[in-house]
Amino acid sequence: MKKFIYTSVLAVLTLMTACQKEEQNEIIDKGSDKIAQLKKDLSGYTILGQHVKMAGVDKTFLSTGCPTQFTFKWDEATQKMGILISKTQPGNMPFPISVAMRANVMELNAWDKDLYKGNWVKLYDDNAVTTTYEDEVNYKGDKPVRGGNSMVKAYYNLDTHEIEMNLNYNIMNVTGYVFKQKVVGNRTEAEFEEALFTYEEALAEEKLKQNLQVFKVNPQDAIDSLGTQKTFNATVTYEKKATKAQLPLSFSWNGKEGRDPAGRLTVTLAKTQVGNQQIELKAVGRFHDIITKREFAKYDKYDFSNRGTVKLKSLEVVATVYSADGKTKLKTSTKGVLRMYANTGKPQAILNFLDPEIGLLIEASFGVKH
Repeated sequence: MKKFIYTSVLAVLTLMTACQKEEQNEIIDKGSDKIAQLKKDLSGYTILGQHVKMAGVDKTFLSTGCPTQFTFKWDEATQKMGILISKTQPGNMPFPISVAMRANVMELNAWDKDLYKGNWVKLYDDNAVTTTYEDEVNYKGDKPVRGGNSMVKAYYNLDTHEIEMNLNYNIMNVTGYVFKQKVVGNRTEAEFEEALFTYEEALAEEKLKQNLQVFKVNPQDAIDSLGTQKTFNATVTYEKKATKAQLPLSFSWNGKEGRDPAGRLTVTLAKTQVGNQQIELKAVGRFHDIITKREFAKYDKYDFSNRGTVKLKSLEVVATVYSADGKTKLKTSTKGVLRMYANTGKPQAILNFLDPEIGLLIEASFGVKH
C-alpha cells in the first residue's frame, strides 16, 4: 500500500513538473528572425480599440471599445518591447490613466498554442508602471496622483499583424482588453482625434438610446431661440472653391418636449444661389448636450460653455447642387453630416455641414463671428 501511495505521489509530482516546464515561455533570442520582424512591425504610433472595466463594469459602453494611443519602441538595452499607452480616459472612467511597459518577447507555451493557431509571439510584463491623473474640467489631467505596478499579456501574429492584449492596471480594480485587431502603423495625432471624436459622438448616441443621458440644459431653449427661420453668415466650399454667402435656414420641430430623445428638428435650406450654382439642403437631426472634448476646445472661444450648449446632429440628410439657373440637378447625396451648436443662453448658433461625396462644405453661424 505504501509503495502504491509513493508511486502515485511520484507520478503526480512528475506530471506537475512536466506541466510547469511545459507552461514556461521561452524568451526569443535577440538574433531571431521573429525579433527582427517584430521590431519592424511594432514601431511607432498606432491606435487600438480597448475595453476598460472598473470593478467589472465596462466603462467604454460600445462594442468597438475606446480608441487608445499605443506607442511601440524596441529597447535595445533590455532587449524588450517598449509599449506606452498614452493618457486615456474612456467613456465613464472617473480619471485618466497611462501605462509604460517593457515586455519580454516569448514563444508560446502549449496552452497558448491551443488558443492561438499560427505564427504568434507573446509579449509579457508584470512590472509595468501605471499612472493616474487628476480629472479636470478641461480633460488635460496634467497632475499625476499615484502610480502602481501593472501586468500586460499580449499576443501578436507575425503573419496577419493582429494583436490581442490583456491588461491589469492594478489600480482601483481597473482592467483593459484590446480585442483581436490588426495593427496599422504610422498613425497621426489627427487620426486619433478623429477616432476619439467618432467614439465620443457614438457614446453620446448610445446613452440617448439607453435613456442614460440627462440634458444639463433644455434644448427647448435653443428651439425657441432659433424660431422658424434665421439667416446664417456662411462660407460655402464646393469643389474646393470657397464662396461667402447668406443662407436663410428654416427650422421645424416635431412637437415633442424639448428634452424628449424622440424629438427631431428639421433644418431646411431652400434653393439658394451660391457662386455659380444653387444649393438645397434638408436635414433631420436629434439634440445632444454632450459636447466632445475636441468640440469643447474648438468652440470654447465663443464662451458657449458658460451659458450652456446643445448640439444637433443629423440623422437623415439630403444635399443637392443645381446649375446656376436652378433647373439642372448636378449632384445629390445622402452621405453628408450636419452638426449645429446652439447657445441656450443667447441667440447664437454655429452650423457645420460636410459631404465629401459631392465636395460640399458649409461653415455658418449667426450671432457670432465664425
